[in-house]
Amino acid sequence: MRVLSRCALLAVLVPVAAAQGSATLRATLDLREAVAAGWLDPTTETVGLRGSTAPLSWSATTPALDPDGDGLYTLAVPFEVSGDSVRVDLKIKVDDGDGDAPNGGWQEGPNHGVTLRPGVGADLVLAWGDRPVLPPPTLTGHVETLAGVEGAGLAARDVHVYLPPGYAEGDRRYPVLYLHDGASVFGTEAGAEWGMDEAAQALIEAGEIEPLIIVGVANTDRRIDEYTPTVQVWRRVLTRVAPPTGTGRLGALTGTFVDDGDTLGVRADAGGLIVDVPGEGSHQRLEALDDGRFFLPQAGITFAFERDASGAVPQIVATKPSQGGLGDTYGALLVDTVKPMIDARYRTIPDAAHTGLGGSSLGGLITMHLGLTRPDVFGRLLVASPSVWWDGRTLLATVAAATPPLGQRVWVDIGTEETDTMVPDARRLAALLVETGWDEALVRYVEAEGAGHETRAWQARAPDMLRFLFPPEE
Repeated sequence: MRVLSRCALLAVLVPVAAAQGSATLRATLDLREAVAAGWLDPTTETVGLRGSTAPLSWSATTPALDPDGDGLYTLAVPFEVSGDSVRVDLKIKVDDGDGDAPNGGWQEGPNHGVTLRPGVGADLVLAWGDRPVLPPPTLTGHVETLAGVEGAGLAARDVHVYLPPGYAEGDRRYPVLYLHDGASVFGTEAGAEWGMDEAAQALIEAGEIEPLIIVGVANTDRRIDEYTPTVQVWRRVLTRVAPPTGTGRLGALTGTFVDDGDTLGVRADAGGLIVDVPGEGSHQRLEALDDGRFFLPQAGITFAFERDASGAVPQIVATKPSQGGLGDTYGALLVDTVKPMIDARYRTIPDAAHTGLGGSSLGGLITMHLGLTRPDVFGRLLVASPSVWWDGRTLLATVAAATPPLGQRVWVDIGTEETDTMVPDARRLAALLVETGWDEALVRYVEAEGAGHETRAWQARAPDMLRFLFPPEE
């Protein structure tokens, strides 16, 4: 992630006239309860939306404004609408500067949803405590829950198990597919669901796939850490391209700085330093940490203004706290605790050739990583909308250096409406697998036209995922 990409989030998208093929969502976010509770400081923390469909994203907050300080924030977000409509899943997000926001600043509960149609705007009023009305549970077939599973020093979590038709009769043994984000695999307790139970039940009964057991392993509040194989260190160096614009004590720190084509402006007033995003008309004040170091709480970025021997500031080093890196520990939970428990309790075929692993987004990332590092355990990989971008795309280097496991079957997919970088990243991952030596017949790459980065899109592809990974026995 580059500095402008992060700082540009500070710019509020202004309303535009809706034309055919576009629609504007006008949102009012009610955070008065949070302000009254004392954990939200409107002067230092950003409130906005994250969501499934561009220009919203789950990785960056599109900010709202509260010009009169009453705790009611507003923003307008223009969407391109292809076809009859576009569905947007979203949540309120508070970019918390001091770490005291509930749930890490994420609105709790399932995602909210809005459907937009070409040329027709929509108005949304959403309070921090609002929860969407969930569809009724749709469990199909036999699904049971093993509660509070612990291991590898990680937090306890529930494990949900789908058993195929006919499991109760006879002594047949079955292949197993383990899926991350287990609360979304079969039911709606986390909001939208993959519907893997419905897909598997129908395909098994139609003879289109091999009967299998599906295990959904729930995530925890450390999902990002557990689903990432490396620690991501965020550091950017911005180089001065224009002389200082200010005078006085902070004057040498002002001016224009760039990093890889992205631009950041810095100016000073009586209150201190302000960062500007040229062309966006937005600005945010920095908090002084010490001489030469300032903090942007809305983005969690520390700016270090580095002086040379003359006292000039030729560059800024921008950093954020590192995160991630528990992927192998999470893998140990799966391999040393969850899988032995499932193999002991149910009639499984425990070898790698009959054991699959899958997930989406960061779940796709950790699936591919564990498929590379533990091919002795996982022989079928479901890699949906993978977050290849993590930590400078180190996953691609890991693939390129790998020895292709004999017979490993890999599904890789992406939606064409996901981010501009995720689509080429997924293409590169799939191509690299074949270039590195994976059997081309065992690698399936799918680009889903019009699909976004959301559970409904993965649900729509679930039947084809199962058809490829678990074809009927020959």
